[in-house]
Amino acid sequence: MTDKGTGFLEIFPGCAGLSSLCGGLENAYVTEAIVDEKRRAMTLSAFFARMPAPAEETTLGKSIAMQFGLDTVDILSDYPRTEPAKRASGSGEKVLMGKPG
Repeated sequence: MTDKGTGFLEIFPGCAGLSSLCGGLENAYVTEAIVDEKRRAMTLSAFFARMPAPAEETTLGKSIAMQFGLDTVDILSDYPRTEPAKRASGSGEKVLMGKPG
């Protein structure tokens, strides 16, 4: 366990075959897992090395649901975000051709 959470594959070793998903599951960690026994559902908050594609989240959710006998697993993903590029300073004029007038 890190100060951020518990390793994804530490909690879900059955997902080792899917380790290439989401930027590498060996780099992912779980921050929260809530199981609703009545609904047979899990809500999982996890941090991944990159933004997971919707298909990757679906694949992981189905795999975890099958391993634990759940009907649904909802994954709330977090991942590193990049800062938007800063605009170059200048006059702000739009130049289609040639020099700004």
